[in-house]
Amino acid sequence: MTTPTTPDLSTEFGTRSLSQLRVLLAEDDASLQYLNTKVLSKAGLQNIKVVENGREALDVLGAEKFDVVLTDGNMPKMGGLELIRHIRATPSLAHLPIIMLSAQRENREPALAAGANGFVDKTKFNAHEVVVQIASLVGGRIENPAASAPAPTAQSTAPA
Repeated sequence: MTTPTTPDLSTEFGTRSLSQLRVLLAEDDASLQYLNTKVLSKAGLQNIKVVENGREALDVLGAEKFDVVLTDGNMPKMGGLELIRHIRATPSLAHLPIIMLSAQRENREPALAAGANGFVDKTKFNAHEVVVQIASLVGGRIENPAASAPAPTAQSTAPA
């Protein structure tokens, strides 16, 4: 049996590496903002901007360019489903890949129906899964993903 490895972070996405992709994370919970950013950074995503709700996400998307949007389902002011619908209805943003991160599995089908490209169950959050989904959405690839070990989960990075 071979020893699993982490994803090859030098993999190219067009002319940019995984570490150069610009990620917008919409998450209202401060501890999950910290954990998700830390875990995703360890997995190779270095350009992550965090906002607290869908309204802030739309404001930032109007001013800056991103390669992918990760959104929580339930947030104040504007939740993930409404954010997805707004992004899909805005011609300049409609192309953006969107992945919903939610602890509520029942959000999966509505998120996909609203236009999300992917869904990750936060109760089983795995940075490797998110990175693989992002890679498939932005046209990149992860070297030998079957042999890649899952990156640390959010639960395993929480302070004791």
